[in-house]
Amino acid sequence: MTTARKAFWEKFYQNPHGHVSDVYEKRGEVHRLIGKYDKALFDFKFMRSINQKVTNEKKEVDALIAIGIVQTTKGKYDEAERNFTAALKITKINNLEKVATCYRHMGKILQLKEKYNEALDLYNKALKIYDNLNNEHGKHLVLEYMASNYRLEKKYTEALSVFGQLLEFYQKGSNKVRLSHAYQEYGNIYRKIGNKDKATEYYNRAYFLIKETGAQDAMAHLLCNMGLIDFEENKFISAKEYFKQSVKLAEKCGMIYIMAVSLLNLSDAYNKLNEKSMAKICIERVLSMDIKIEGIKQEAQRVLNEINSNEGR
Repeated sequence: MTTARKAFWEKFYQNPHGHVSDVYEKRGEVHRLIGKYDKALFDFKFMRSINQKVTNEKKEVDALIAIGIVQTTKGKYDEAERNFTAALKITKINNLEKVATCYRHMGKILQLKEKYNEALDLYNKALKIYDNLNNEHGKHLVLEYMASNYRLEKKYTEALSVFGQLLEFYQKGSNKVRLSHAYQEYGNIYRKIGNKDKATEYYNRAYFLIKETGAQDAMAHLLCNMGLIDFEENKFISAKEYFKQSVKLAEKCGMIYIMAVSLLNLSDAYNKLNEKSMAKICIERVLSMDIKIEGIKQEAQRVLNEINSNEGR
């Protein structure tokens, strides 16, 4: 037996539960990255159960946060909030970095629920902790979420200002996943202020990085956003194809939020192409989904009423 292998087994026998937990944690991270969210949930939940048995609260908190992140991606916001709350209850003030992480992700859920002021309150709490800890990585993750919040509130000047800082920071580093997110959000802002060329430029930058990293959730969002560019330029056939790809990927990965958004956009594209029956199918799928965001259901009902009204003329 080699010295390295002998050292590994000695270490393993000293802490077998810890090693098994690490294996499930790493496998869960891989499954999350490639969009196999149900498998990721299985891994992280098993990781949690192991650490509950050996009362390793630090690793249990890590597991709860990981579970919450996956559930947020899948659109299971209430379940995600319960896990982040459980993580906060365990960690309390013993690990301020984990407290800030929970605030950041809980803020994101509020943002997705269109509760922007409440989201901003949690982002500011997280930012204050990260600042006190001199944690630049955490600080920039919060700023990324805050900039997205500003965009959704139509505060585009503030959003562009924050993203300028983010791009400078991420371009100096090696985190391609975060850089691709920043490019995509930058593209979203430019699309909203009517600069389609700039938006397309940043979407294309994001596309190549996402292809490289294999981040399925980011790709589903990007395909939807690229479809919106074409839709807004009255290129309804190509927009339809982007939306269909986004729906397919989101459905495969179990991401109900972006699936619902892409289905709404796809129904609009079908409607513009006078494919009313296909548009209605998309809307009916959204209305049948278990999604807790009122704005999406209201928009779906509005579009369905509009299609029915046009058919009656």
